[in-house]
Amino acid sequence: MAFVMVLSWSRQIYLRFFLDARMDRFLAGHAGAFAALSGLPRILLYDNLSSAVLERQGDAIRFNPTLLAFAAHHRFEPRPVAVARGNEYGVVKKCRGASQ
Repeated sequence: MAFVMVLSWSRQIYLRFFLDARMDRFLAGHAGAFAALSGLPRILLYDNLSSAVLERQGDAIRFNPTLLAFAAHHRFEPRPVAVARGNEYGVVKKCRGASQ
C-alpha cells in the first residue's frame, strides 16, 4: 500500500509504502508527512476511503473516530471531497500496488 500526501498550494509530495492498510499505518503516513514537510496544513482533504469516511449520506458524513482523535491532537480539520469529484483534491489517490 502507498500513502501519499500532496500539498495543494506547492504540489510538494510525500510518499511512503506500507505492507498493509491498517489504521495505524495510515496515521503513521500522516505523521511521517508532517515531519518530512516540516508542518501540516490546517485542512486535509480526503476522498471517501474507509480509513477516513465510515459512512456518507448526502452531506451527512461520519468520519472514522480514530482519525478524528488524531486530527484533534494535531489540530487539523479533515474534510471529505464530494463524491465523484476527484478534481477537488490533489493529483494522487490512494494506490493499491503497482498493477492498478
